Amino acid sequence: MPTESSANQKKMDQSAPRTAEQLASLLARWADGPGSLHHRLTESLTELIAAGVLRPGELLPPERRMASALAVARGTVVRSYTSLSERGLVDRIQGSGTRVVGTTETVGSIDVTRSDGLYARHGAAIDLRMAMPSMLATTTAAVARVQFDAIDVATLADTEPAGLFMLRERIAHHLTRQGLSTTPWQIMVTSGAQQAIVLAVSGLVQPGDAVLVEAVTWPGLTDAIAQRGGRAHGVELDREGVRPDALEDAIQRLRPAAIGLNPHHQNPTGSRMSAQRRREIAELAAAYRVPIIEDRALAHLAFDGQVATPLADHAPQHLVVDSINKVAWPGLRIGWLRADADVIERLRPVRAMIDLYSPTHSQLAAIEVLRDWEDIVDERVDGLRRAADLAVDTIGEVLPTWRFARPRGGLVLWAELPGGDAAAFCDHAARHGVLIAPGKQFGVDAPYDDDHVRIPFTVPQPALLEGIERLGAAWRSFERSNAPYPAAAVI
Repeated sequence: MPTESSANQKKMDQSAPRTAEQLASLLARWADGPGSLHHRLTESLTELIAAGVLRPGELLPPERRMASALAVARGTVVRSYTSLSERGLVDRIQGSGTRVVGTTETVGSIDVTRSDGLYARHGAAIDLRMAMPSMLATTTAAVARVQFDAIDVATLADTEPAGLFMLRERIAHHLTRQGLSTTPWQIMVTSGAQQAIVLAVSGLVQPGDAVLVEAVTWPGLTDAIAQRGGRAHGVELDREGVRPDALEDAIQRLRPAAIGLNPHHQNPTGSRMSAQRRREIAELAAAYRVPIIEDRALAHLAFDGQVATPLADHAPQHLVVDSINKVAWPGLRIGWLRADADVIERLRPVRAMIDLYSPTHSQLAAIEVLRDWEDIVDERVDGLRRAADLAVDTIGEVLPTWRFARPRGGLVLWAELPGGDAAAFCDHAARHGVLIAPGKQFGVDAPYDDDHVRIPFTVPQPALLEGIERLGAAWRSFERSNAPYPAAAVI
């Protein structure tokens, strides 16, 4: 029986075969364009082989699994693999499978991540996969106060991996006003919340460690855990976030190194922890000596103005991740990690290896943004509240059988499709010119969610309305697949 370490080494071996779901993510919108399905699949696989993405000697997924992942008939994959063989691009050997022609390479590209499918671009389709708010007038005015031509040598000399000290002071004051007493030495400035998550995971997780996360969550968190060699385990959640009884059970069974939570207008479900639940979760984790990595990037986007205090206020060993990007503007790329000063000091060389330090002009802009924070939050929340109302009303008219809760904040709506088959529907919707992410994109453990889709309401109003209309047209013509999706890794 393999040991934990040997099993983990096998998991991290880049020469291991890709799953059907990983390859399906690489293929992205392969079905778009003229010609039969098997012809389009063949051409898309040929491009991946020619580009070196599918490496010599790599074993392609079995036909039946590939067909399920792509929501097509098995015959479509069989004909495509046969065409590739006729072109001399793959070898098909009975009992051994289908391999890309050539010898196996020991060094390859980084494994495909679960979040990869959220970033591909596909022609003129309306893209409702990424929750990216636009620039605000108040943000523009704040940034305009920065005199970039007056940045002197002394300011540049003050730049270091942890960030400009005056920005760290401003962030510490920002957190203290939220109810969490903080000093500048407890702050590390990062290029957005995602980098802060990666740093937090690198400081807490060793290869083979278990990390508890919400059962459906932002793929960037689980990608960071996997990159570190950790194992993410999903914990059941409800409208108030992770359930305390489920969390305690998982802690007792798995003895995790850390817990990663997005308790505020959670991406993708929109759940929000109550004050009582926050205290219970924070104190429960502290009692078992398990630190929480709390993602607060969406905390301020509360339509009712109720912004929670950080979990670290209840237990100081918990870490806080936040940024200005989802509120002010994603283009600024400034976030931070708040932790004990000794943790920040240990992570300084790790931060330096990633990109040395955040751009000075963005850090100076962030100082001005935080000075005007309340006004910027007010403008953003007002716009998002109106966009959410528009999305709710329009979906209610165009897709009356879909079920969802009215968002209490955040950037997205989490909708349940009657009958499921969400992944197949998303593929079908792409052929109608609209891209959305299925629940499987965010699932952590099998069986993966195939009942929900995530719909951001951050695109301009005309695109949002047109996108929902296209979803309605796709839904009216959607025919469910008879073949169930396999319980395997989701990209």
